[in-house]
Amino acid sequence: GSWTLSFANSRKLGQREFVTVALIGVAFGAIDAVFNGKIYDWDLLNYRFYSVHAWLQGRVTDHIAPGQIQTWLNPALYVPHYLLIQHAPPNVAAAILGALVGLNIALVYALARAVIRVRNPVWRVTMTMLCVGVGVSDPSYRGELGSMASDSLISHAVLGSLLVLSRNLAGLADGRARGRAFLFAGLLLGIGTGLKLTGIIYAAGMSASLLLVWLVFRFPGRWLAIFSLGGILGFVLTGGYWSWFLWREYGNPTFPYWNAVFQSPWIE
Repeated sequence: GSWTLSFANSRKLGQREFVTVALIGVAFGAIDAVFNGKIYDWDLLNYRFYSVHAWLQGRVTDHIAPGQIQTWLNPALYVPHYLLIQHAPPNVAAAILGALVGLNIALVYALARAVIRVRNPVWRVTMTMLCVGVGVSDPSYRGELGSMASDSLISHAVLGSLLVLSRNLAGLADGRARGRAFLFAGLLLGIGTGLKLTGIIYAAGMSASLLLVWLVFRFPGRWLAIFSLGGILGFVLTGGYWSWFLWREYGNPTFPYWNAVFQSPWIE
């Protein structure tokens, strides 16, 4: 049988529909990235490329803040970009990076299908595509296609987490499956935050939202704990090593941020 997702409007997003939208998103991202041309921005020249190089070469502590305050951001997020730039022709690298970002289109489409409760299929698809159109027309999103920018990559984790929660709050019969979904949603959000600390704004916002939603849906309180546990596990998976490295070298797992708490003597 075909794999399906159940949504709030009692409609099903079939595997073929989802895969079709994903392929459209990948193609759009790859083509648009190539037409954008090479992106030679400040962050690329400042730290994104160098930080991965220094990390892979074991030279993070050799120089003093070559990338300014961004020197100590987790470089793991930029490893795929670094390897593609080093080993692939520019257009190929841009196309692959653009294709990855293009997957956001499928996630936005699925999320819109999860929350739009219109019975008429024509209107439902039209409204869903309008949501997708608004998303992909954003200048920041378009400008990051094919670049080393990371916001449109951790968005996979954020949108995926929101999609899982929306799907399950719509109502699944199997309570055990819903508990696992909360764990998976937290895991995704933790993965995104571990890769890029600014993801914490989504973790905080979604946690607060779940507390408010709990007043309406009255799902078991342990699911909130499971969600939090998933977030911690996700963060450890992608950001645990880097936090430990910063703690070992500088006495602050988020160095140089939050140093008023950790009081690293290296801050000067």
